[in-house]
Amino acid sequence: MKIGIISLGGKSSLELAKACKKYFGSVGILNLKDFKVKLTEGKINVHYEGGDLEEYDCLYVRGSFKYGLLQRAITRALNKNIYMPIKPQAFTIGHDKFLTLLELQKNKLSVPKTYYAGTTKTAKEILKEVNYPIIMKLQEGTHGKGVMIAETLKSAKTVLDLLEGFKKPYIIQEFVPTEGTSDIRAIVCGNKVLASYKRVAAEDEIRTNIHSGGKREKHELSKEEEKLAIASAKIVGCEI
Repeated sequence: MKIGIISLGGKSSLELAKACKKYFGSVGILNLKDFKVKLTEGKINVHYEGGDLEEYDCLYVRGSFKYGLLQRAITRALNKNIYMPIKPQAFTIGHDKFLTLLELQKNKLSVPKTYYAGTTKTAKEILKEVNYPIIMKLQEGTHGKGVMIAETLKSAKTVLDLLEGFKKPYIIQEFVPTEGTSDIRAIVCGNKVLASYKRVAAEDEIRTNIHSGGKREKHELSKEEEKLAIASAKIVGCEI
């Protein structure tokens, strides 16, 4: 069996490739930036490094939200003939915070009260009707970048002035307090949760992201948490 891992070559992808060698006869590490998708009448061609892509039994596509459309195009072109654990639409839904919440809500999973504002004018109107504190963020991004908390209307307006420089829509969300400002991460594979942990924010920080100083702690999921994790992954379109 032959697997190809398509990514930007980050540390986690390299560790994944190393682990895959225990289960696959051949493991290819493919740079996402070297892919090209060509459309012709009646056919979609995927090229890698200027030539035809080799044959694989499995392709696992990973990488930054900046390449979401390319990831979706590659998967859309190949997933009928090659096993790919991430569905094409997942690269649009999963990379967009609001679309993810929208899909979860449509499928009756509980989500925080959330507003989407396309303009600063609309966002300022929303700020008048929410209960504080609130979370304000951009719809795309990783590592906690572009995520801020506002305790009052005055501080929310200040945050809005800052976010306006990005020239992108805003997400305004109720702040859900958790014990010690923490969240839970679960690694789902098919119908199983393989591992889980809790992320705890650093002192004087609301973001639990490791890149923002957060720490990992052991955490065993409850049955309810396990069901939510598996259901969420399926809704977004990710077997992994």
